[in-house]
Amino acid sequence: MHKTIYIFVLWVLTCSAAKADDIRFTVQVSATRISRQDFVQVQYLIENSRKVSQFIPPDFKSFDVVEGPDQTSGWNMENGELKEYVAFSFLLRPLREGRLMIPFAMARIDGKQYRSNALWVDVGSSVIPGLSENQDFASELVMRKGETVADKIRNNIFVKLDVDKKTCYEGEPVVATYKLYTRLRSESKVTKRPSFNGFSVYDMINPESEEPIRELFQGREYNVYLLRKVQLYPLQSGNIELDPVEVENTLTFIRAEHLQSGIALPRIMKNLAEGMDDEAVVREKVLLSSAPVAVDVKPLPQVRDPAFNGAVGNFEVRTFLSNPVVHKNDLVNLVVKISGKGNFPMLAAPAVNWPDSAEPYETTVQEYFSKFTSPISGAKVFNIPFTVQKEGDIVIPAVDLHYFDPISRKYAIARSDSVKLHVEPAVTIVPSAALAAASGSRPGEALKWIITAVALVVVAGSIYILIRRTYQKPAVQSPSSVIPVTEPVIGADEEDPMNSIRDAFEKGDPREFYRQLGMIMDDCMRRKYKVDFSGNWEKELLANGVDPDMISEIRLLKEDAALAMYTPFVMESKMVEDLARIEKLIC
Repeated sequence: MHKTIYIFVLWVLTCSAAKADDIRFTVQVSATRISRQDFVQVQYLIENSRKVSQFIPPDFKSFDVVEGPDQTSGWNMENGELKEYVAFSFLLRPLREGRLMIPFAMARIDGKQYRSNALWVDVGSSVIPGLSENQDFASELVMRKGETVADKIRNNIFVKLDVDKKTCYEGEPVVATYKLYTRLRSESKVTKRPSFNGFSVYDMINPESEEPIRELFQGREYNVYLLRKVQLYPLQSGNIELDPVEVENTLTFIRAEHLQSGIALPRIMKNLAEGMDDEAVVREKVLLSSAPVAVDVKPLPQVRDPAFNGAVGNFEVRTFLSNPVVHKNDLVNLVVKISGKGNFPMLAAPAVNWPDSAEPYETTVQEYFSKFTSPISGAKVFNIPFTVQKEGDIVIPAVDLHYFDPISRKYAIARSDSVKLHVEPAVTIVPSAALAAASGSRPGEALKWIITAVALVVVAGSIYILIRRTYQKPAVQSPSSVIPVTEPVIGADEEDPMNSIRDAFEKGDPREFYRQLGMIMDDCMRRKYKVDFSGNWEKELLANGVDPDMISEIRLLKEDAALAMYTPFVMESKMVEDLARIEKLIC
């Protein structure tokens, strides 16, 4: 009796049991649909006990037993517990077509008699092993006399690039899908991925999670594997060619003359499944690439609104206040929500026409959109904190977003409603000690405490005003008090801008790390390229001759920084990756 381990090892590693002390006796098969010429591997699995004193195999009336029974045993880890198993395996070949039963088996386990379940297998009429559901596909597995690998490759396996449109405007997405079409038995891997220079790139699907599908192409059916699906947002106009994808394929064929021998066939199929060499098996490697596809990117119409800032799509704008009633000098949020479909990642915060009494602070951004639809759909929310130094009612005017609609081919304006804010007098904060003293004293003494508290507030305010004036208007020095200015020594007093980022990294503070990262990137782009990130900065950098790969790195860093500010958990490995990126990009 041979002790051969088949692919059932995978089943053993993933099988489940109810409890560690519950014995399970089941039958499993490698396939429930096979052809008349196929082989099926059958395993009778006993779990949670290795004390098997007797195994009684069934009478496989409808099958020829090619090999078996082969016995294996071992342990399976489940929920931290080791569970023992014993397995008895058979390699069977059907004797006829139809719905055939894999019968139950009997075994004596721990001194008791057990019986397994039974299964059914559907046997079809395909003439080639392993491809029972499609005889046409199966015939391509056979290498007939006089045929070459080149003959087999022609019209049987190729890589194709599809785009949903070949003409678009700047900022209008193009969906590019790379697929492998095959009618052959092959093992394939991508060896060169497209770089998409001149585009902002957003992956729509993870190819590893996608199952192959059947698709008709020029009247023939293929197994189709998705290699990559992305939506591309052009950063410039012109005729741009999309890079090809390259795929290395290991093809497997069976020589036709060896299929005539019924004795050799089990050996061939076993070696084919296990990847072993066999004189009847032909294996060949071939490199395939997709044909080039060009996209004609048209510039946006020249007659554009001066307020247009690169938004392409279809949008609407709404504004809210975090609190419609506040006190003077209180902090309140103006929330600007842009929703719709379009190039959301490139949208900057729209301009707000603030009243004179309002003082805005740094804007934060939250993104709620899906990159798995084209154009990207969802919403982008800008939170703008501000204070008001004037009492009464104020109105924050409507916020406008000027955008280009590629469907109507016209510029349009999305406008929010104006919002009203009521500002009440500032709240006077009286020291708690003064209030406590006043509450426990006579009326005259309480008045004395209140007057004292007010005086303290007035004195503190006067000191604050004096300090502020001092910093706003530095004293003019007399000639005798002027300190001579010497040439600065490079690196002596100037602090490395990366120190703050490295310090936050060493402290494990992701919020501070990404806050500093964003500030340094903004400052770097302003100083070196005179680019403001509030505009269409990617296009401006491209116009300044910045390499598209560097622009892509900058965009990834900005996306990571924006996401990290609103994510409760940031992986340390991500911080390590972004630290290396910013150190390469910093100017």
